[in-house]
Amino acid sequence: MKILIISSPRCGSSRLTESLAKAFDLKQYHEPYNKFWGSKHYKKDWDFFEDNCIVKLMSYEKGPTYEGTTLEFLLQLSNQFDKVIFLDRKDFQAQLESYSFMRQHRYSGDWQAPYIYNKNTDLNVDNYY
Repeated sequence: MKILIISSPRCGSSRLTESLAKAFDLKQYHEPYNKFWGSKHYKKDWDFFEDNCIVKLMSYEKGPTYEGTTLEFLLQLSNQFDKVIFLDRKDFQAQLESYSFMRQHRYSGDWQAPYIYNKNTDLNVDNYY
């Protein structure tokens, strides 16, 4: 089985990926085209994932050598998966607070770690995302 999760930030996509990988014994790829994760996770070939895997992408990610739009990339990539999950968050304000807090206060830390939101976080900085 091959599962693709396309998510906006701060929606629980990492937890969902880990849970499904454990339940179905799948190899995990977390944001394989996000070069900021470092060379250990970065995947340069965008057109193939093996069977029995789950791939989580942010909705703005695309393969490094893909020349079309992100939407075209995601549509083409999704064709090789048995299941595709689109994940977003209904509470936009909570999502924005979480995303802004992480971008402004946790760039050098663990994005998955529990935290207490800092009300001094400037939401306008990240609202355009």
